[in-house]
Amino acid sequence: MIIAKERLARLYLDQIGHLSERIKTLGTRMAAEAEKSVVAARLRRMPGIGPMTAMAIETFAPTMANFRRGRDFAAWLGLVPRQHSTGGKQRLGRTSKMGQRDILGDDHLRTRLPGTNCGSLLS
Repeated sequence: MIIAKERLARLYLDQIGHLSERIKTLGTRMAAEAEKSVVAARLRRMPGIGPMTAMAIETFAPTMANFRRGRDFAAWLGLVPRQHSTGGKQRLGRTSKMGQRDILGDDHLRTRLPGTNCGSLLS
């Protein structure tokens, strides 16, 4: 019984090791592709944007020509202020992280965009 548990544990550890190595290899390949991309290079000039985030934006976001200003792109990402409005008086709260969950999945891209100064993406 104990031997079977040890074998199973060793099997799981071997799989974790293999997957970790695979992730490392894919990360290296992604960084190499980000080096080749002009768009990713521009995105990586922003603080907090690394090769993985730059490639995600380049891959999944529509062309920046679709957005009139950085605020529109931030809204597409779902980085918009929460509204607490009554009687015609608009009160904007902290930034919420709603929207585009089908593209961005488990908030992966939004959590990698600290500060999100999206205006510089459009220039």
